[in-house]
Amino acid sequence: MGGMDSGPRRGEPGETMATFGEKLRALMAERQISQRKLAKLVPCDDGHLSKIANGRKRPSPELAKRLDHLLEADGEAFIADLKQWMTAGLDRLTAALADGSAGGVRVTSRHGEPWISVPKLEPLEEPTGLQALKDEVMRRWGVLDLLDVLKNADFLTGFTEEFASVAAYERIDRAVLQRRLLLALFALGTNMGIRAIVATGEHGESEAALRHVRRHFITVDNLRAAVRKLVNATFAARDTAWWGRGTACASDSKKFGSRSSQVLRRFTRGGLQVVENWNSANTVLRYGKDGALTGPDKEHAETSMLALHLLQSALVHVNTLLVQRVLAEPA
Repeated sequence: MGGMDSGPRRGEPGETMATFGEKLRALMAERQISQRKLAKLVPCDDGHLSKIANGRKRPSPELAKRLDHLLEADGEAFIADLKQWMTAGLDRLTAALADGSAGGVRVTSRHGEPWISVPKLEPLEEPTGLQALKDEVMRRWGVLDLLDVLKNADFLTGFTEEFASVAAYERIDRAVLQRRLLLALFALGTNMGIRAIVATGEHGESEAALRHVRRHFITVDNLRAAVRKLVNATFAARDTAWWGRGTACASDSKKFGSRSSQVLRRFTRGGLQVVENWNSANTVLRYGKDGALTGPDKEHAETSMLALHLLQSALVHVNTLLVQRVLAEPA
């Protein structure tokens, strides 16, 4: 297009993705497995897998390894292009550091260890109307309880439907199970713990009942499916005229790059108090020391992390709907 570039050079992201996609399609054909079936086995979104297979998106290392396992491929050969892309990126960084074109990025030391220093960016000016938008949302809804936010997000999207039991048979009423799931997920995501949730005496559930749900329903795979359903529902509900068509934005206190629709990106990123100020959410939501993810084993830590991600995604979903409701009305 435009005749300015014949295509990505060897080692650049586009070339890597195309090569990976070609290998993926070849393996799918060789194993006689459809893209839809493979997406269910991973599990991942069929559209996301389609973009990878057609060279439009790069898989994460974890997804690449999962695909490698499912397709019984040679692991090293299957992710070789990803490794090459990463190596090429480090080579370009090394060259930029050497010729001074790294934009102020420097390699220094910290506590005797190598350290990459990134220059601080000047804060962006607050977009016109942002404070008025915050004030109006606060006037209408005030400060919402985090557990209520989680409940409303489930009511709107049904993400708790993704939590199937690992047991062969369960006799828990669906409405009861939904309530227990939300309480257990809240306990995990905030790091309050099930015992502390029960000790409040506000929810009418026993510690044994919530621990049963935790053991039999809240698995890493179920959590991933729930997060995916909630995030996809947010993308489907948002008005692209306000938010743009991107699928990600910075959530740190520094914003890298200025994009269109920055008013609303900064609105959700800047700590909207209507949903209990979730800027730096890992510290705000989790009650552990510095928001650290801790636990007796990897499964416990990953489960806690995904439960936190689910809480954050619920906040984003509710934020999106509240902001759009205000913006939909004439000034």
